Amino acid sequence: MTGAPADARSTREWLAYLAGATEAIGSSLDLEQVAVGLTAAVVPDLADHAAVYLSDCLLRETDLLPERGRLTGDVRVAATAGCAAVTLPPTAWLALAAQDGAGPVVLGQTDSGAGVLFPLRVRGMILGFTVWTRLAGSFRETELLVGGQLAAQAALTMHGAYLFRREAATVDLLQRDMLAVEPPDLPGIEIAHRYLPGSPAARVGGDWFDTIRLRGGRVALIVGDVTGHGIRSAAAMGRLRTAMRTLVALDLPPAEVLHNLDAIALSEEGTIATCLYCLYDPVARQCSIANAGHLPPVLHAPGKPPELLEIPAGAPIGVGGVDFQTMDVTTPDGSLIVLCTDGLVESRDRDLGQGLAELCQAIGEQPAGQHLEQRCDGLLDALGASNRMDDVALLAARLSGIPADRVANWIMSPSARSARIVRSLVRGLLDKWGLAECVDTATLLASELVTNAARYASRPISVRLMLTDSLLCEVHDDDHHLPVLGSPCPTDEGGRGILLVSRLARRWGVSRIPTGKVVWFEL
Repeated sequence: MTGAPADARSTREWLAYLAGATEAIGSSLDLEQVAVGLTAAVVPDLADHAAVYLSDCLLRETDLLPERGRLTGDVRVAATAGCAAVTLPPTAWLALAAQDGAGPVVLGQTDSGAGVLFPLRVRGMILGFTVWTRLAGSFRETELLVGGQLAAQAALTMHGAYLFRREAATVDLLQRDMLAVEPPDLPGIEIAHRYLPGSPAARVGGDWFDTIRLRGGRVALIVGDVTGHGIRSAAAMGRLRTAMRTLVALDLPPAEVLHNLDAIALSEEGTIATCLYCLYDPVARQCSIANAGHLPPVLHAPGKPPELLEIPAGAPIGVGGVDFQTMDVTTPDGSLIVLCTDGLVESRDRDLGQGLAELCQAIGEQPAGQHLEQRCDGLLDALGASNRMDDVALLAARLSGIPADRVANWIMSPSARSARIVRSLVRGLLDKWGLAECVDTATLLASELVTNAARYASRPISVRLMLTDSLLCEVHDDDHHLPVLGSPCPTDEGGRGILLVSRLARRWGVSRIPTGKVVWFEL
C-alpha cells in the first residue's frame, strides 16, 4: 500500500493495512515498543513523520495513571519516525490533546505541510498523544478515520502494558517481602542466596528459602518448594514459611519442626510441599538436618570432593503420617553447604540424577576462596538457570565456626553458693576478653539466672558464655517449668530476676530442651 494515493486505495487494502498495523502495535507489552510499532506503521504509509508523546508518570511503573479527562504531568517522546519537521511545541499539543472529544485535532496546512494530532485515550483517560505531519498535502477523511483506529489500538495496548508493569512491580514486591531480601550478617557463617521465578508471566512461585538466627549462635537454613506455580502457590508458600519461622523459633529439633509443619499443611487441603531444614551449630561445628521429600544438600568440606549428603528423604509436607528423622553431620571450618530446589538441577534435557551430579561438579570446580555471591552466580551459570522452566531457589552457606577461645562452659551443683561462683567466673572471663564495660551487668544477670536455676534444679547446672557480635549467656537446668515475666509488688521477696533480665539485656529468651530448659540473654 506504500505510496498509493489515499483515494486510490480500496476498502480491502485499508482493512489489510489496519490488520497489519494493529498486529505490529499490539504485539508487545513494553510501552516504548508499542510507541515504536505505532510510528513504524504510520511512516511512510500515512505520514512523512510521526512522533508519540506519553505522560511521564505513565512511563514510571509505580505511579498512578493520569486523571480522567486530562493529561497531567510532563510528556516525553516515546518514539519518532520519518523526516518531516515538527512545527508545534509539545506544550501546545498538550493543550490540544486535553480538549473535549475523542477525535483527531487537525493542525492545519501551511507551506511546510500539514499535521494532525490524535489523543491516546482509553477509558476516559488520556495517556498521551501522537502527532503526524506531511511535507505536502492534507490528511483526508479516510486517513483520519484509520489514524483514529490506530491511536485507539495503541492507547489500549499501552494501557495494558502499563497495567502489566504495575502488576509485575506489585508481584516482585510481594515476592521480595515473602523471601529474605538480604542474607543476615551472622557470626560463624556466611550466607548467599538466589531466587529466580520459572515463568516471566507468573513472576512468583512456590519456592522459598529462609535463614533464622537462634540462641547459641545457631542458624537455621531452610529451602522449600510448594507444588504448582503462580499466585496460589506463592500464597501457600507464604503461609508455610510463616509457620516454619514460628516453629523454628520454638527451638524444636529439626524432625519435630517438619512434623508440626506437616500437621499444619494437612489442615489446608491440597497443600503439598517439600522442605529441607538444616540447623548449623557453629560451636559444635555440626549440622542437624531433616528432610521432607526435598533434594539432599551438597556438602563441600575442605580437602574433599563435594558430596550429596545421604539424608533420609521422608515424604513431602502435607502427606501426613510421616516419621521424619534428624541426621547430624560434622562440618569442619571452611565447609560449604548448598541447598536448592529442583528447578536448578532438573529440566527437560536433564534428569534429576544428572543435574545433581553436575551441581556437585560445578561446586568442585569453583575456587574455594571465591566470594560466596560469585559462587552462587557461577552455579546458576553452570547449571543453565537462565533456560529454566521452573522456579529456582538457591541457598549457600560457608561455615567457619566460632573460635574455641570465645566460648566458655561451666558446670556446678545447684546450691546457695552457685550465684557467687558464677559471678566470679564471669567477671574473670570478661576481664580476659577486655569487656570491662559490661562486667557489672553480665555478672548481675548471670547470677540472677543461676539463682533461679539452683532454686528448682535437682541436677548440676551448666552455664555457657559466648562472645561473637554480642555477649551471650546461657543457663541450663533440668527443671521443665519456664520462668514467667511478671510485675512483682514492692513487698514481694522474689520474682525480680527475669524482670531485671528483660530490662537490661538486648535480647533474652527461654527454650525447652529434652533435659529441661535453657534461659539466656544477650548484651
